[in-house]
Amino acid sequence: MQAPQWLLQNERRVLLLILSVGCLVQVIVTLVTSGGGDLQYAYAPTVSSILHGQNPYISGQPWNTGYPPFFFLLLAGVAMLGSLGGPVSLTTVSWSLRAGLVIGHVALGGLAYLTLRRMKIDILARLGVPALIVLLPSFYQMGEIWFHGDIFGLVLLAGGVYLLSEEHWITGSILLSLSTAFKIHPILTLPLVAVWLFRREKLSPPILGALFLPFLALTVVPIQNVPGYYVSFVQQNITVRPSWSFSPFILAYKVLPSIYGVEFSTRLVNQIWILATVALFAFVLGFAWRNPNSLQAADIVCLGIAVWLIPLRQLFHYYAFWAIIPFMLRGNLKQAVLALLPFEAACDVAAYAWTVRPDWVLTQQSTGLLLSVADMVLLVASIAISAFLVLRSSILEQRTSDPPIDRLEVLARVPS
Repeated sequence: MQAPQWLLQNERRVLLLILSVGCLVQVIVTLVTSGGGDLQYAYAPTVSSILHGQNPYISGQPWNTGYPPFFFLLLAGVAMLGSLGGPVSLTTVSWSLRAGLVIGHVALGGLAYLTLRRMKIDILARLGVPALIVLLPSFYQMGEIWFHGDIFGLVLLAGGVYLLSEEHWITGSILLSLSTAFKIHPILTLPLVAVWLFRREKLSPPILGALFLPFLALTVVPIQNVPGYYVSFVQQNITVRPSWSFSPFILAYKVLPSIYGVEFSTRLVNQIWILATVALFAFVLGFAWRNPNSLQAADIVCLGIAVWLIPLRQLFHYYAFWAIIPFMLRGNLKQAVLALLPFEAACDVAAYAWTVRPDWVLTQQSTGLLLSVADMVLLVASIAISAFLVLRSSILEQRTSDPPIDRLEVLARVPS
């Protein structure tokens, strides 16, 4: 579809208008909401303890410190900037984090535009995708209304995708590795990117180091050096059964025990989780090996995160952003809308269940379980649709790029 001439002439003005309106909406939402319980009882107290020189893995509770050190260090840096060198209180930390989240949200929209412009995507898509990021209700519902720090990691992730699309392999790999050190969700993306670059003959020892060393230094090395980190991060995420989740394992956690009295041990759940993850990862790894030239940086990142999230034993709505954002950075606006429809519906169902009728969920009534299962199906469907459309687009592009077979070949003369 041909873009209007006035839009082509005023592209940057329209982008600035979109980001400004998005920023205004997020500021208003931030001012009229409290940020939710996670901000008040987990993020703000933990960051405040860090700024007062305490080890959060010892002073805090395992349920609110189950993140890598870089996660808390980045949030503490945002809080320090927000305090402007003044006294640090819980209120100051809370408002600093919320203001930083608004800035990060707008920056994410700007990075999406830069990435799509670099990929020479049509103007409607490169303006439409940032508009969806800064204006879609589900995005600020899971950020500004119920605060979650994932937006800061997503900025690193989007920056990595942008630099990789610019073929700045080392700096892009560093940002991708830092986003994994912030939140573990892109962990399978690192080996996928390495294989993708190897098959495209771009991989080198410096790039390999940039891809893995920041993650290892900020996530694995502290296990030996930071007291309490292993218990809070590793054991909390592997040995403790989550009190609630929207992963397919909700069937084992809540539905089957409540309806049929069937119990699943944590060990069995972990075994199913690991086997499912390995199977999905092996599939996409083989796909990336066979089709490196029909996959872009955003494709690889989306696939790596999707195969981690789909079988994850503990899944929440804001986790899905990690797969949806790189999927949107591919620039296919129609496909982005198709994946966002079930995600938006899942967020609406969650908002209704936990704000209007939380008694249905907390008391595990049949209606609450039904809502939770429907929510889970919508959430997993949005991630699965993203991965499926990436694979489908890659296969179609591979078919169109293969040289056609000439059916009218000239036969060689047969000697008599």
